Amino acid sequence: VMTIEEAYRQIAHNITFLVHVTLVDDTWRGGTRTRHITEIRQLTGALENGRPVTHLTYAAPTPTSPGVFHPDPALVAELSHYEPEVT
Repeated sequence: VMTIEEAYRQIAHNITFLVHVTLVDDTWRGGTRTRHITEIRQLTGALENGRPVTHLTYAAPTPTSPGVFHPDPALVAELSHYEPEVT
C-alpha cells in the first residue's frame, strides 16, 4: 500500500499524457454516440505542492474560445521522428 504522495509521484514520473474525452449521446433522437477529444495535458514530471504539474498541450475550440495547441518544444523534438516524410 502506498501513500497519496507516493501515488502522485508515480503518476508524475510514469504517465505522459492525460486525455479528456467527451461523449455526445444523440441516440435518444435516432442519432449516434460520438466521442471528441476536448483536452490533452502533458505531465511534466515535476511536483508542485505534492501534486503532478501539467502543461496544456491541446484544448478543442468552443463557441466562446478558440482552440489551443501549444506542445512543449521538447515533446515536438521527441515525436518528430514519427512524422512521415513528405515527398
